[in-house]
Amino acid sequence: MKHIAVIVFLISLNLSSNAQQGVRASLSVGVPVNKSTDRLSSNYNFDFTINKSISSHSFLGVGASYLAVNLLQSPVYLTFDRQVLSFFGTYVYEINLSEKMKILPQICVGYSFINSKLNELPDEIRKTGGMYIAEEIHFALEVFKNIDISVGTGFSTIFSKLKSSSDLIVPQNYIGKNKNTINQFTIKIGCLYRF
Repeated sequence: MKHIAVIVFLISLNLSSNAQQGVRASLSVGVPVNKSTDRLSSNYNFDFTINKSISSHSFLGVGASYLAVNLLQSPVYLTFDRQVLSFFGTYVYEINLSEKMKILPQICVGYSFINSKLNELPDEIRKTGGMYIAEEIHFALEVFKNIDISVGTGFSTIFSKLKSSSDLIVPQNYIGKNKNTINQFTIKIGCLYRF
């Protein structure tokens, strides 16, 4: 994980050292939406990306995301509270609606590191990881010369399965679908700075 963080940092440093028209950084804060989210616990998402234009409407870059989701216990299947750290490459296409308004569809591909805690049975921490893909769309409005605020949504998929340890006996009623992906829908607000 340290190697990936160093690579992302070096690429970010390279992009920002070439700061010229077309380089931008964005920070967004989000709320994960699940039907079984524990509203009394902290559930949040932070994203940071830095992008460089490769054409008049296309941007490539790198980013990192941190997600924390706490779910309610379920009487019929296992639920896992989870913390996810993702590092990714990103592609953004800019659609101008007017001089100050734009739509920003984005796709991210990378890798996620997951810490999960089982809710229904005795607590145990599990570490896993997997390929990360996210699709997002943001509506951005210029509020100052180089600063936009944005509102958007994102849907991410991690190709990994959350499961209890092999030595833990799981009652039959808790064994759910054999799902090998972790999906998350998120609502986000953010700020984008153009260098």
